[in-house]
Amino acid sequence: MPKPIKTGVSDTLESTTQRDELIDALKKELSEKETLLSLNNDIASIRDKKEILKKIHPKLKKLFNTEDIFICVLDKKNDTLNPFLRVAGKNRIDYPGYENWMNSNFPIHDGFIDTILNAKKPIVFDIEEICNWSMAPGYIKISRAAGIAESLSKSLYHGGELIGILTLWSQQKNAFTAHHMSLIEKIADQVSVLIINILANEEIKTREKEKDILLSVSKELNSIRNKIELLPLLKKQFEELSFYSDVTIAKVDRNNQTFSAFLVNEESSRANHPGYAQMRDAHHNFPDGVFEVALHSEKPVVFDLQELVNRDNPLSYIKFLYENGTVEMVGISLRDRNREIGALFLFSGRRLSFTELQLSLVQGIGNQLGTVVANLLANDEISVRENEKSILLTLSNEIAAVRNKDDLFRVVSCNLKELFAMTGFAIGLVNDDRQTHSPYLFDLEDNICNHPDFLEIVSQKFDITDGLFDTVLNSDEPVSLYVDDLPSGSGTPAYVTFWKKMGIPLIIGVPLRVGETNLGVLFFHIDPDFVSALRNNLLKGVCAQISIALSNILANEKISKQLEEIRNYKEQLEEEKQYLQEEVSSGYSYSDIIGNGPEIQKVFHQLSQVSFTDSTVLILGETGTGKELVARAIHNSSPRREKLMVKVNCAAMPANLIESELFGHERGSFTGATERRIGKFELANHGTLFLDEIGEMPPELQVKLLRAIQEREIERVGGKSTIRIDVRIIAATNRDLQKEVDEGNFRRDLFYRLNVFPIVMPALRERKKDIPLLISHFINKYSKNTGKPVKVVSKKVMKQLIAYEWPGNVRELEHLMERTLLTTTTKSIKDVHLPLHNKQELRKALEDEYLKSHEENERDHIIRVLNKCNGKIYGPAGAADILRLRVSTLNSKIKKLGIKKNKMYR
Repeated sequence: MPKPIKTGVSDTLESTTQRDELIDALKKELSEKETLLSLNNDIASIRDKKEILKKIHPKLKKLFNTEDIFICVLDKKNDTLNPFLRVAGKNRIDYPGYENWMNSNFPIHDGFIDTILNAKKPIVFDIEEICNWSMAPGYIKISRAAGIAESLSKSLYHGGELIGILTLWSQQKNAFTAHHMSLIEKIADQVSVLIINILANEEIKTREKEKDILLSVSKELNSIRNKIELLPLLKKQFEELSFYSDVTIAKVDRNNQTFSAFLVNEESSRANHPGYAQMRDAHHNFPDGVFEVALHSEKPVVFDLQELVNRDNPLSYIKFLYENGTVEMVGISLRDRNREIGALFLFSGRRLSFTELQLSLVQGIGNQLGTVVANLLANDEISVRENEKSILLTLSNEIAAVRNKDDLFRVVSCNLKELFAMTGFAIGLVNDDRQTHSPYLFDLEDNICNHPDFLEIVSQKFDITDGLFDTVLNSDEPVSLYVDDLPSGSGTPAYVTFWKKMGIPLIIGVPLRVGETNLGVLFFHIDPDFVSALRNNLLKGVCAQISIALSNILANEKISKQLEEIRNYKEQLEEEKQYLQEEVSSGYSYSDIIGNGPEIQKVFHQLSQVSFTDSTVLILGETGTGKELVARAIHNSSPRREKLMVKVNCAAMPANLIESELFGHERGSFTGATERRIGKFELANHGTLFLDEIGEMPPELQVKLLRAIQEREIERVGGKSTIRIDVRIIAATNRDLQKEVDEGNFRRDLFYRLNVFPIVMPALRERKKDIPLLISHFINKYSKNTGKPVKVVSKKVMKQLIAYEWPGNVRELEHLMERTLLTTTTKSIKDVHLPLHNKQELRKALEDEYLKSHEENERDHIIRVLNKCNGKIYGPAGAADILRLRVSTLNSKIKKLGIKKNKMYR
């Protein structure tokens, strides 16, 4: 007979025991059904999480015999599970770290959660077995340590969409049976509905609360007048939401390149950090990958600080926040009429702490806050402007009292250091050539001023287009220059290299100008952390005042310099007047060089070669040969003829006065120097200096003369500065300078410097054919002066004068003729009184003259005429015309008398 199949309560009971067991099972089944029915009714009426704990938790505990229930909601945007309902036994609550993970958000891709989500059916896990996984989640290990042995989980769906997980925990293994799996399957849909209902109710309440908060914030913001009142309001509103740890408002600085804190909570835990003040007051550059993201975004932006800190070169303020407990922050742009003015940042100590609804509230508050912050910034700006005006007015009064460079230094040094926290400054001035600039005024630290290279740097001139000075000079705004970023190399200005050597990190350059005129540049250095805090408008206003003062000082200095130049010109004109009067009285001119003989013609040829140059000329010759006349002829034919030719007779002055005479002296430089006097070098500037009797100059002065000629600069006796000169040197001497050099009486280097173009003046005894012309010239000259009607000399006198050796040369002849004219009473000179030392020689010379034949005299006469005509025979003013001979006749005589062409003037 086959064994009967069990069919539930309809089966026939074989024994009383079986009947009792069946009755218990029926009761349990009935109780479960009642519990499930009650659970279903309760779920329909529950509106918040508190009621879940009161009504649902006891029923789930009865059905599954566990106190540990965990419901999570899926956050698809962040791929996390967020806690919804957490109930745990006391032993778990007390376990270290258990409570924290129960309140944390969990990534869904950890091998455990994604297994549950992907399973359509309930699933049971052995916790100890999972702990042995190589990648076991940390919260599983904590749960095992807290006493959990097994879990039963079921994914929750609503309308076919995954919404979360329901998990039950047990302290015993094999605690969850197939029956329990069936039960959790039955209640899963009801729990899903419960979650959806509660979330919907919470969203409605949050929206209403959001509206209430925004309305409250709007009302309270209208009464805000300063940022001190703003912070308590924000703290009050955000603390009610319980999702942040601190709040900060950052503003865009005026340069639109940096941002800084506008509002911070001084009572936060971060305020106790040693670096808090520096971080609070710092100005941070952007874009930096964080601030401008929040600034430009239309919606709140959430930042994970751990991810930001792990980037290469993490931002200093991000590191500071992270090290002080901030894990996550949200930023929202603050705008006023679409103008981005800053950002509101909320900080949290845990990840994924900001919900969508909370972010929406943040955005609503941010929209209202933008206008308020803009108004507060405008009020601050007004206060700053008023303060700047007050400062500039005070500075203007101080500037008005500035009269010189020292006054300017005092005003600039005091005000700039106080207003802009500078550590040193320097003003570079555009020089008069408009091509270079030089340091003008500076106040720097001792280690800079005491550096060995400092004096060399401040004494130099630099090209105005050096790539840095002109950049600042042509800018309308202050320019920040990071010294390490400036180029290095051969073209780098020396002062930039010096900055680098001194370790100066940052230089601020501000142009100094009045109207369209660039005066120079103000350079100063400050701590780089404070560069963004510079009040550019105030800085520009201060520099405008400095520019005015600098312009006035430069104008005064220029006027003083011009007055000094006028005094110098006055002194020079007085010297020139006196000198010219002396020159006029001397009566010499270029026409005083008389002669047509070959010797003097050679001199004329040399004059034509050298006159139009600036070459130094050395005129050699005996006393009285006309060296000064030649010097004057060179000057009058040169491009310098419009300027003075100043003569210095080196033999006519005491040795102790020659230096003063040549180079001038300052007042009080020696006994008797009661006033300043310019020397002959300065008087002859751009003209010619004639050093007569140069061979008589003392050796100690020859060195100074050599230096003046070589360097083209002099220094007055008792003076402290050199004076540039442009003088042509003409020297003359009756000595044999080469012999003087050989004997050590004259410096060899000076001789070579002077002997550039030597001209040797012939003695009168070497050019006797010029004597008749000279006599005629002197007769005409002195007959006018004396009023004597003398026109000619007798043949006898002429022969005497030609025969005389003339040791005093032309000067002796001139003086003789002047003396003779004074004593002559007739119209012709018939007798002269020669200072003869050897009358026999004169008589012999005269006899030789008388013994010449007619042919010889005729031959000499024709040669003289030909020389005078420069060899020209025919035509007007030719020799034939002068001799009143036919050309053919003259040519025959020339041939007959043996006159060679090389004897004639060429």
